[in-house]
Amino acid sequence: MNGWILLPCLALATSLTLTSHASVPIEEIHADQKSVFVKESTNLIVSARVHPSNLPKARLSVVRIDESGQVLQLMGIATDDGVMGDKKAGDGIYTRKIIVYAKKPGTFLYAFAEENPDGTLPKKIETPQNHLAIEILQHPTLMGALKEVWKKL
Repeated sequence: MNGWILLPCLALATSLTLTSHASVPIEEIHADQKSVFVKESTNLIVSARVHPSNLPKARLSVVRIDESGQVLQLMGIATDDGVMGDKKAGDGIYTRKIIVYAKKPGTFLYAFAEENPDGTLPKKIETPQNHLAIEILQHPTLMGALKEVWKKL
């Protein structure tokens, strides 16, 4: 399954997770990076491939959630219109560029959520269809890097 790309790095790490929750069948979710560093604003492009039978009616948003699935923040509406990181309009891949910033290593969770019939978002993501993770890394120090090299000798 395509997903987050994990970059090797000598650093302390936790994970950022992307999931999907929608009645619209999502075939695949993806992010353009595997890891981000703490105390750096990082543009992250996240996308969801929607099953062709649900085009063009899908209305998906990217939301930040906590460990229980509670929606904490709307990150933005994912679109299939060729803008905001979306490569090609109408191809069934809904995309959103979000900014990730963490003050310290920790777990950030994100989900694709379909709007309710009344236009609101669900308050909780109950059952994710897909689950992907990305690491939030502490910048390595020179001493830490040398210790890692020494361990391998």
